[in-house]
Amino acid sequence: MNSLASSNVGSPEDIYYNPRSKFVADFVGTTNFLHGKVVEVINNEVTIELATDTYVKARKTPDQVLNIGDQVTLAIRPEYIKVSREPPTADNVVKGYIKESVFLGPVVSYFIDVCGQETVVDIPASKKIMEGEVYVVLTKDYLRIVTD
Repeated sequence: MNSLASSNVGSPEDIYYNPRSKFVADFVGTTNFLHGKVVEVINNEVTIELATDTYVKARKTPDQVLNIGDQVTLAIRPEYIKVSREPPTADNVVKGYIKESVFLGPVVSYFIDVCGQETVVDIPASKKIMEGEVYVVLTKDYLRIVTD
């Protein structure tokens, strides 16, 4: 087992919702990883540039030391990403393009290009299947900054 797993100790729920490393996040469930650069750190809130003029905010843990210019990996589960056709009034909204959708019974998994990075989003199958350009909400409360 990867030595990074030892840095994430806790209940299964805590490990699922608050992974500390990329290895643990990927090992326990499906996870999207987005790569970016730190452009601002204010207390525990970090602004990350995913692509030119595309920024998101995430919270760091108290023990994470991050500096402007650091390359970081963000982790977010497919079920915590929202997608819409119209621009939502929310924070952390980025444009994406649906490359593929797969009907899986209770959910439709969308494979969305977000800033040149593939992101999987699970949406209840009862909603209309979308295609093309969409707006993607990466909710700050569910974004985790993880170590590689």
